[in-house]
Amino acid sequence: MSGMSFLERLLDGAAVEWKLLGGVCDVYTGGEAPANCIKGSTPDNIFKYPIYGNGAEIYGYTDSYKIGKDAVTISSIGANTGTVYFREACFTPIIRLKVLIPKYDELLPRYLYHYLSSQTISSKKSSVPNMNAADVKKLQIPIPCPDNPDRSLAIQAEIVRILDTFTELTRELTTELTRELTLRKKQYEYYRDRLLTFEEGEVEWKTLGDENFFEVGSGGTPSKTKPEYWNDGNIPWLKSESCNNVVVYSANHFITELGLKKSSAKLLAEKTSLIALVGATIFKTAFLEFSAALLH
Repeated sequence: MSGMSFLERLLDGAAVEWKLLGGVCDVYTGGEAPANCIKGSTPDNIFKYPIYGNGAEIYGYTDSYKIGKDAVTISSIGANTGTVYFREACFTPIIRLKVLIPKYDELLPRYLYHYLSSQTISSKKSSVPNMNAADVKKLQIPIPCPDNPDRSLAIQAEIVRILDTFTELTRELTTELTRELTLRKKQYEYYRDRLLTFEEGEVEWKTLGDENFFEVGSGGTPSKTKPEYWNDGNIPWLKSESCNNVVVYSANHFITELGLKKSSAKLLAEKTSLIALVGATIFKTAFLEFSAALLH
């Protein structure tokens, strides 16, 4: 018995049957947003029912609802395709959101949510990721002890209880860590401003273009049409998006020695300060903690 896993002890020999979601769930698809809704607002006494789209945020609120039971939703179009959420009763789905409601009381919505959250739900291969209701209905879920509904519900409920406990603990820790990080950031900014604020005449100001003190250069991008410049590369290569007023410890892209040699990319030493000159992070900085090449 000591060698059994926790799940084996929980099941205690009970069978597990895999079933298609189309057989155990009603699947609905969200449509257009209601005409009488408040977008991105907080609920009031009349417009109190949330509207959900493909993202985590609430799209808005309305005075009625389409779904009156607890349900699981799956984002079905765009970059968020395949993401699973649990939604409490009385809401309206939009933007082709897929909604799953168990057909029978023997399947707990929270169990359905936790299981689907543990899976990687693939989307269709196209320019815009997407999935339709038929795709969702083909997914499978394990139902413990299907011939004994009461025992099946008890097993599902215990799994939900344990996973919900960890979810709440994670949420509490995340909130506490976020609060601590916010305080530390304010503390850093306070001392940074105090230590780097000088009265007139206390210091001598130099421009970054003063070659006696600074070496200023730019990078480059090896041709993307040359796979030999990129494939199996081991030289870190940074985009301007890496400049976000932070210290940089790693890279997501790599080029080869040939790519470095055949382009204007330059290998920078660690402890180099960077500043973005293009893109969304323009004029933001970074401090390089490793040797790397960078985008122009």
